[in-house]
Amino acid sequence: MSKENKKILSVADVDLEAIVAERTGQGGYAPSPEAWEDETLYFLLLDRFSDGNESGVMGSDGDTVCAGDRPRFVDQKHAGNAVKSERSAKKWREAGNTFTGGNLRGLTDKIGYLKRLGVTTVWISPILKQATFARNDYHGYGTQNFYEVEPRFGKRGDFRGLVDTAHSHGIKVILDIILNHCCDAFGYDVDENRPWTGEQFPVKGFRDKKGAPTIPFKTLGGTRYANGAVWPRELQAPENFTRKGYMVKWDNWPEYEEGDFFGFKDFHLGNYCGGDRDEEDEGDISSATENQAFEPSPALIALTAVYKYWIAFADIDGFRIDTVKHMGPGPACWFTDEIKAFTRSLGKRNFFLLGEIAGGRAHAQWMLRQTHLDAALGIDEIPERMRGVVRGETSPCEFFGMFVNSKKDQEATDDPNWWGNRVVTFFDDHDQVGRSVKGRFASAWRGADKEKTAAGIVRALGFNVTTLGVPCVYYGTEQGFDGHAQDPGAGDRYLRESMHGAAFGSFGSRGTHFFDENNRIFAELARILDLRKMSPALRRGRQYLRPISLNGEDFFEPERVGEPYRGIVAWSRVLDNEEFVCALNTDEDKAHTAWVTLDFESHATDPRPLVCRYSTTAAQVGDATELPVRKNGSAVRITVPAGGFVIYR
Repeated sequence: MSKENKKILSVADVDLEAIVAERTGQGGYAPSPEAWEDETLYFLLLDRFSDGNESGVMGSDGDTVCAGDRPRFVDQKHAGNAVKSERSAKKWREAGNTFTGGNLRGLTDKIGYLKRLGVTTVWISPILKQATFARNDYHGYGTQNFYEVEPRFGKRGDFRGLVDTAHSHGIKVILDIILNHCCDAFGYDVDENRPWTGEQFPVKGFRDKKGAPTIPFKTLGGTRYANGAVWPRELQAPENFTRKGYMVKWDNWPEYEEGDFFGFKDFHLGNYCGGDRDEEDEGDISSATENQAFEPSPALIALTAVYKYWIAFADIDGFRIDTVKHMGPGPACWFTDEIKAFTRSLGKRNFFLLGEIAGGRAHAQWMLRQTHLDAALGIDEIPERMRGVVRGETSPCEFFGMFVNSKKDQEATDDPNWWGNRVVTFFDDHDQVGRSVKGRFASAWRGADKEKTAAGIVRALGFNVTTLGVPCVYYGTEQGFDGHAQDPGAGDRYLRESMHGAAFGSFGSRGTHFFDENNRIFAELARILDLRKMSPALRRGRQYLRPISLNGEDFFEPERVGEPYRGIVAWSRVLDNEEFVCALNTDEDKAHTAWVTLDFESHATDPRPLVCRYSTTAAQVGDATELPVRKNGSAVRITVPAGGFVIYR
């Protein structure tokens, strides 16, 4: 067994200084991006992305390769081929509940695909070893050994090779990690169905490789139980677990910090000193924990050492931290400070720490201030409002009103709004927290004209990557994936179709792949991202929702009143004296023309026409407007194609 793939069962097995010295001697670590709002993230579930068995795909050098025997999906030929009978449909649905074959080498082979799309950072779902008995944990959020890669995904060396390949193509890598919990590592005594009540329950034993709680619940020696319990062994002491059963009321404190996350077992991450936290503190987030010191538990210390190892070994550029709300501010702050200090010592001065913080915008921003995390996922209002604006079902001010153009403005309000680089924005993801009926955005057009569907997705992607925030594209969106809940309580699987197809392909298919760079959505997004990459104002500029006018006299901010709004939504990104005007048309049946308000100072002394830099109607690119005129300060007349998206400069 090679040195880099040797099994690690203890923190003491790792010589971190030697790993850093070796990597430094081989050329050092990749530097961090100057600003994360310059990046375009692409999130993928590793199991659902690529297994390397796709044929006729383009390699990293742009040449077509035939690495496998699975053909590319053709709509007229393959759509619905897995659901023609109830028996086959059941088999297809069941395939979506378990591992489908995606792996690290498959992703490594597709780095060129992401590069040509315009992605600058790939965010990968957790890759660490899952419990052997947990056949449904393909998503990676139930770690059994924090030092090992899930064997279905590959080996540690494969992960290192992936990161090196990504870096060689100018793409950064963010790894999804878990601190709050591990796999279903042990069984409670007498009754394993233990809901949280506040009391600590007795434990029968750690689970063995078959899932039975037969292993002594204590720190283990040797390697006998390497495929059971939880590793490294520094995590195994009983006091490292809260042992209080699963959460029932997800917004009830302290239940949401002490309870098990479904069947996953909750770590005890430390204690607060200088006064106990109480429910009154949690109700007033402005004062809770701010004057309390935090002492990390042995579990948190061990987990921090583990994740330092992965940074040192693989040269990762950032972490997305799962379930931060359920950790609490103390552990998150301690971990953040430790990781920031370590990565700065490696020359990664802007290592990205992104938190999944449920509980609303105010709670997320309070946690950011408490923990020194760089940004939060916009998991609450942002996806719904973004979807709504694009379809005309939400007044644009409801979306744009969530953002401010300076830190000072953010901190001055009682209802804190998002500052540009503090939130990751998206409209599709693998969880869709809070939605009762789950479905990818494209599913809103099921049964509709395919051109309208593609236009709607492009419109949403254009909106996402040209508004404030760090934009994130969910895998498969660029191929028009439209997964939606087909039976109650099983929605998540349909959000997680396989790009490599196999037994659980999108559009009810199997046996085909979806790496189609000629797909209209892929091509349009690549054009938009190329313009974004070349234009600092589209990444860092101030943002303004622009009043429009149909007659040149009466200006208004578009809003939904009763029926969905049908017309132009326009906004500007302004950096110094440079202005980009972006606009979408929620009317899918006809083009609209309107006067759009401009930044007066940018056009007052030397008014010039605006030039179309991008349009979903390619013939419009390069067209110039008339000169800006003195209307509503300053305004210019633009046309947006039916269901389309444009960018003027």
